[in-house]
Amino acid sequence: MTHQPMTLPNLLISEQWHPYSHTSSFVQLDDGRILHTSGGVSNFSEDGGLTWSDQRFLKDTNGDDIFATSVLKLRDGKNALGIVGKIRNAPPAETPYPDFGAGGWVVSWRSDDLGETWSPPMRLTPPGFFNTISLQDSAIVTSTGRIVVPMFFQVPCVEDRPMPWAGRLVRDQWVSTIGHHFDKGITAIVVCHSDDGGRTWQCNQGGMLFIMQDMNSICRKVNEPSVTELPADPDAGLPPRLMMIMRTHLGRLFQSWSTDDGETWCEPQPTMLASVSAPGQIRTLPNGHLLCVWNQQSEDEFKRGYVRTRISSAISRNGGGIWEFFQNIESMHDTAWVAPGPIRVVRPAGLYAPPGQPAIECDPAFIENSPADGRWTYPSVFVGDDRVIVSYSAAGYLEERDDVAQMYRTATRDMHGRKDLNHGDTQRRKILPLKWFYGGREPADHPGLKPCFVPMS
Repeated sequence: MTHQPMTLPNLLISEQWHPYSHTSSFVQLDDGRILHTSGGVSNFSEDGGLTWSDQRFLKDTNGDDIFATSVLKLRDGKNALGIVGKIRNAPPAETPYPDFGAGGWVVSWRSDDLGETWSPPMRLTPPGFFNTISLQDSAIVTSTGRIVVPMFFQVPCVEDRPMPWAGRLVRDQWVSTIGHHFDKGITAIVVCHSDDGGRTWQCNQGGMLFIMQDMNSICRKVNEPSVTELPADPDAGLPPRLMMIMRTHLGRLFQSWSTDDGETWCEPQPTMLASVSAPGQIRTLPNGHLLCVWNQQSEDEFKRGYVRTRISSAISRNGGGIWEFFQNIESMHDTAWVAPGPIRVVRPAGLYAPPGQPAIECDPAFIENSPADGRWTYPSVFVGDDRVIVSYSAAGYLEERDDVAQMYRTATRDMHGRKDLNHGDTQRRKILPLKWFYGGREPADHPGLKPCFVPMS
């Protein structure tokens, strides 16, 4: 395996490290500044993301902490902003279900003074509903001013024995390759929207979104959705429509469409984008093209234990029907395009049973003692006029310690650049010109591509 960490690295505008993991979200204000939130803090950039102000803590007018996952520029006031986030441990009187540790409620906060003060939270999670989660940087404001928040719920199943570990040997030392892929459970998607600036919320009609491959199959997990709006195309007879991509366990990203501003959604369908069980982000560029940033992985790589070892991007110039210009933002692999494989559940061959249980049978063709390992995942994506900011959680490459028999991630370092096992920055942020996503060429329409068919809800 050769190693090409990034496609066209000479076009990189800036690379940064930040201590934010994967809760970042970005929005551009009317004065040109970029507002960034992550969890309980916010800061600004006045130069397109090259430098950032000191962070400030987010609190509402009751003095309670805010935990932000998405920040929004609202359309019903000059200085109106919104935050979508979460509170944990919903009171037992409000829900008949215990807190499964799946994120509590999804809530929103509103500011009418550009973030100087924030209202108390408004609840999105329906009363009596399971705990819900909203992926970071995934809420949007549509052209009508409607706030659309895709989210999902997760209900674990009872498991009477410890789950196996997924991992492999890296330079003769065992490392975990994924945290919770084999947790049993049920996940499905709901979409909430608000037409009054986040003061009240409603759920989508038609029920929850989940995957059933045929009428007799079991229900497949689908979660961590991201949504974007495509502009109307009068020549093709297409109204404005919303496109959602979602994480699955089936070797592909799946997608769903709405032609009524998020009220109803069609049944999730597979895309042509190969993926492991990890979330992606979908964005509409200023020229109307789509940009997707996600963990691209082949079935063979996944079986060999390479999980989230490539963050890629791709462009669609016909509304999500055909994807082109595959690039690697961060990768252990030299290939930037992965052919989509069969739509089926795939597991790493390297599954290790907990002590006291028999070893799990595996295919030796996919068990290896590899020379390297890295992990990059959970991208956040900000699209500006001439550049794109991509932030993602970076576990980094593995290196051996000289003093003890342990390995450490190169991303774990303190603010002075020293490598340390327990402290440091965990988010990598890259600023790229728009043409990077087109292979270094200026963006252009494809005269032969027609807008793809939009399924009806």
